[in-house]
Amino acid sequence: MAYLGQLDNLVHEADRGKAIRNTQTIAVFGDGLVICAVSVATGGRPVAPWRWWRPARASRPGGRGDGNEVGRIAAELGAGADAAALAQAWPRAELIPAAVIESVVLERPRQVTRLTITEERLRSGEQASSVFLGDISGRTARDLLGPVLGGRLQIDLPAD
Repeated sequence: MAYLGQLDNLVHEADRGKAIRNTQTIAVFGDGLVICAVSVATGGRPVAPWRWWRPARASRPGGRGDGNEVGRIAAELGAGADAAALAQAWPRAELIPAAVIESVVLERPRQVTRLTITEERLRSGEQASSVFLGDISGRTARDLLGPVLGGRLQIDLPAD
């Protein structure tokens, strides 16, 4: 399944107000989402060393978890790459197959946009959900997540 793009510079809602060491990049593929931790201190490189990592060039911006490495790796995996391939290549990545996503809600209840990914109920009856905060426009969410999720994507933002 094809790599469609990514949502960068997201923070877990539970980490709000804490010193942030990593931001999250959500890589969107036709068959699911891959949540990748991106180190703020190393300018977008993976949190842990891995086999495809290359040293940063002096010309590359540093100091921000911009997720450039996630996009570069997804491109290196090739046109036939899927979410599972990136999840295996990126350290401690979390794979969420599109088939288990019950809903994705994008809303702005206060000053920051909140993205909530809800997965189908587990056997125990609990529902798994991940909440991320960041600057995500409705248009970007529609363009990236719409083709994968269809009617499971809910956007509740002021018109942008």
